[in-house]
Amino acid sequence: MRKYVRASIVFAVSVICALAGQKPPGSEKDGTVTPRWLGTAGWEISDGTTVMLIDPYVSRIFGPQPPGRTPYARTPGDMRPLYGRDEVAVADVAAIDAHVQRADFVLVTHAHYDHVLDVPQIALKTHATVIEFAAGL
Repeated sequence: MRKYVRASIVFAVSVICALAGQKPPGSEKDGTVTPRWLGTAGWEISDGTTVMLIDPYVSRIFGPQPPGRTPYARTPGDMRPLYGRDEVAVADVAAIDAHVQRADFVLVTHAHYDHVLDVPQIALKTHATVIEFAAGL
């Protein structure tokens, strides 16, 4: 599994650098790459020029558990709407605005809601190029 994740990230960075026309790290920049965890499986990776988001999910909807598992227990004060399997979930625009200021590329690894729900709103906001990397689905 780790090899798959590592290979996915290397592939994504290679594609993004090629698409962005970026020079390799160290050519005219200091080569510093800064990762920022967005929670769940989401990451923001930037070299100071290009910003890449991987599975950016900041809405944290109160969604359904996988089939056969006990439903989530609501904690006191949790006011998020509860979404069932047959309902259309809506991204939390305020959460996206608070956590995502810029993106050049958005990499989607697979289509579970906790990886892809916020991608359309982020792409509209930032005009980022969305790359689907969903091998094996």
